[in-house]
Amino acid sequence: MPPIRRDISIVIPAGSDDEILGDQVRAALRDRADDLESVELLAMTAYRDLPEKARTRLQIMEDQANALIRITLRPLAKTLTAGEANRIRDDIYRALHQGPVMELVAH
Repeated sequence: MPPIRRDISIVIPAGSDDEILGDQVRAALRDRADDLESVELLAMTAYRDLPEKARTRLQIMEDQANALIRITLRPLAKTLTAGEANRIRDDIYRALHQGPVMELVAH
């Protein structure tokens, strides 16, 4: 089955790493965790390194960071639709994001 990738920008505790994020994503997916092929931390930007406009928009705290993660989904039993992948992305965002929840836009 072909993979589907989604990138997510989230606010997380500053000390988070790939392993912690992967565990949190799998926990958020619960019974759909087998659909997850990988979680990659693409970028992590500390509070102090973010422009003031980004800090304000994200409402990020000094002990947090902005992370860009890529999830790759590849269920073994069927091909996901774009809508299904977006719903999974949204569920992960809501479970991991530790700032105010922004409006999610379908891609």
